[in-house]
Amino acid sequence: MERPMQSLPPLAAGDIVARLPLSESSAAGLLAALLDGPGRSEQMVGVLWRDPSLTIWTSLHPLRRRRAPRDLHELAAWLAEHAFAVLDWRRDAGVSPPGGSDEDFACWRRRSDSALKLADAAAGGASPHLASRIRLVAFLRNAVEWLFGAAMPHDLDSVERLVPSWLRQLLVDLQSSVPHPDPAIRAVQESRLSASAAPRREDSAPPSVAAALPRLAEKLARLERLETDFAAALQREKLASLQKLAYGASHEINNPLANISARAQTLLIDETDPERRRALATINDQALRAFEMIANMMLFAKPPDLNLAETDACRVVAKVIGELTPVAGQQGTALRSECDVGEMRLLADETQLGVLVKALCRNALEAAECGGEATITLHRVKQSVRISVHDTGPGLGDEARRHLFDPFYSGREAGRGLGFGLSWCWTIVEAHGGEIAFESGADKGTTFIISLPLAGPESAEAPAE
Repeated sequence: MERPMQSLPPLAAGDIVARLPLSESSAAGLLAALLDGPGRSEQMVGVLWRDPSLTIWTSLHPLRRRRAPRDLHELAAWLAEHAFAVLDWRRDAGVSPPGGSDEDFACWRRRSDSALKLADAAAGGASPHLASRIRLVAFLRNAVEWLFGAAMPHDLDSVERLVPSWLRQLLVDLQSSVPHPDPAIRAVQESRLSASAAPRREDSAPPSVAAALPRLAEKLARLERLETDFAAALQREKLASLQKLAYGASHEINNPLANISARAQTLLIDETDPERRRALATINDQALRAFEMIANMMLFAKPPDLNLAETDACRVVAKVIGELTPVAGQQGTALRSECDVGEMRLLADETQLGVLVKALCRNALEAAECGGEATITLHRVKQSVRISVHDTGPGLGDEARRHLFDPFYSGREAGRGLGFGLSWCWTIVEAHGGEIAFESGADKGTTFIISLPLAGPESAEAPAE
């Protein structure tokens, strides 16, 4: 029999705490059952069938200890439903399992062998349903001994506080010399003496945790892929819906705006009163501002067709840096670039690529503010060019993370922008078959990462990261 792998989560009543052991084979069995999903409950029956310690722990767990379990199948169904909550082994991180010494291990093994021998003897020839209940009763017969051996403080009177009333009654019934009407209790009563001398049949080799780890790793990897793919698909669908809304709204709003602007300009021609002229000019200016918003909406909803050609990404970045360096200087912010040696040719629309890089750099400059720094980095990763724009600003809040690529959303105060910069960036990247992501943290700034495919044979020669 293998030594205990670790402790189960503690059973407690006041200042008394009992930590029952969990063997490696039971841990592996529970892990396999949790991975299987639909057949989880039946597999857990098999785990409980050969583990008195886990059976006692499940029977006495605070979430279900008020009522006596009917059989191992009922316990297994409960354990399958609550396993992720109750088997929180992280709570016992660093706690040595019971059975650490040879003496403790010998006691644990003796109790396990005794319970299993009694269960085998009592359940011999019984139907599967009755055998499930007999094994439960046989395991619970030694529950107080298990708790006493695993409890701190090591005091029998204190341990009894962990024993619910239904278990007290079961132990009284098992000690009685009068045959009990319950066939499971009666079978354990009759087998109590003969089981101590009967050799116990050894189980087949127990499963190991290591054998279940590849399946666990595969399942976790698939879950991670599903979460990532779902988030990306959700973002695409959300922005696609916003594109449809923007396209429809722009058609409906343009006509009234054109009418307002035309009427204001017509009235302005013959108006001589200064106050009225200012009012009409304001009306016209606001109508034109709304036109600009509509034009931005149309650009987001129906971007122009790409004019694709081989484009050197380093040259595009250098041009943007040249245009924005005076702006950065006036602001007191450092703007610099880092590019891998050599050309990085993309099959891209050079104008739109410039708009993309410029929007991200402007965003970084505004976030970094005076005394900060904005850095744009280009390097090749496998078959793509990665463009990273980092700022030393305060990072993004929770709301900004959720709405970062939504049109009209802006983290700046009202009147300082229409919130279309990052929406354009997303649209341009999607049109080029690339990906856009961001990383941000408090006091760590924000980094936008663009991945675009390399052009032509260059992609085959790109080095792996």
